Amino acid sequence: MGTALAATEYLTLPGITGVANADRIAVFAPPGESLPTGLTSGTLYYAISVSGNQLQLSTTSGGSAV
Repeated sequence: MGTALAATEYLTLPGITGVANADRIAVFAPPGESLPTGLTSGTLYYAISVSGNQLQLSTTSGGSAV
């Protein structure tokens, strides 16, 4: 499970490897938990600002973080 305080902050995804900017990522809330405001479970987002196991998500390739 990853962590983020708000959707526009970096998501930290322990153990994630091989993700690059512009990769498509779907997010899902764990049972009993919710996603940060601005993210919708099951929606495909673009990875942006990837650095190690941290990244941000965008609704468009090269767009701003949601």
